Amino acid sequence: MKLPDVNVLVYAADRQSKYHTSAASWLEETISLKAPLRIPSHVVIGVVRILTHPRIYKSPLTAAEAFSFIGSLQAGDFHLLLPGERYLEIFRNLSIDLKAVGNLIPDLHLAALALEHDCELVTFDRDFEKVTGLRTYRPR
Repeated sequence: MKLPDVNVLVYAADRQSKYHTSAASWLEETISLKAPLRIPSHVVIGVVRILTHPRIYKSPLTAAEAFSFIGSLQAGDFHLLLPGERYLEIFRNLSIDLKAVGNLIPDLHLAALALEHDCELVTFDRDFEKVTGLRTYRPR
């Protein structure tokens, strides 16, 4: 199962990004192969927030356009990913072990979900390399 980070989906949607080609190619292949794609609600929220943000983009997407992009993910084996019974323990242990503060906290939330559900985390963020046992993939 593949769990994309916010940055992968934003880059896939943003044709101006230097990472667009690699992110979009990975996403298109994942969807066309019907590979299991698991996305937490906070990733959906983050993607819509960034793509519609007028301080990030000169011409941000409308909410309808951003949700149309999210809807396109449903062409594959797409499911929202929810925390399970072990999530809080995994998240707590990661946060304590890595002495997490600030911006690392939401990353460890995503890592905990990936670990709990045995997902490969797809990301351009190298912070995830700090998490023992987490399988990651960087689109090329």
